[in-house]
Amino acid sequence: MLKEYSKKYFHFFKEKNIKEISEMFSDNIQLTDWTISCSGKNEVIKFYEKIFNDIDSIEIKIANIYSIEFVVIAQLEIFIDDNDPIDVVDIIKFNESNEITNIKAYKC
Repeated sequence: MLKEYSKKYFHFFKEKNIKEISEMFSDNIQLTDWTISCSGKNEVIKFYEKIFNDIDSIEIKIANIYSIEFVVIAQLEIFIDDNDPIDVVDIIKFNESNEITNIKAYKC
């Protein structure tokens, strides 16, 4: 089930759909990637809005996705505008309510 929630999250991210992404987040979500670390739904959403405003298009291809208890690990290929793809591994943690509580993104 969490794999499907994660796939929804990636779909909403690709669509730059802040409203749907926000509804998937817990209030105390933490995000860490290779450029930033931020905490709290408002701060994470602000970061996403900046990303979405700075790019025209984003495409996400899921190479592999694994689920263990409340954690999903996804190996992704991300295409931003006309740039070369970025290989990324996301580790997404969920709570008992299936809300995303933590995202760690590693650029490979």
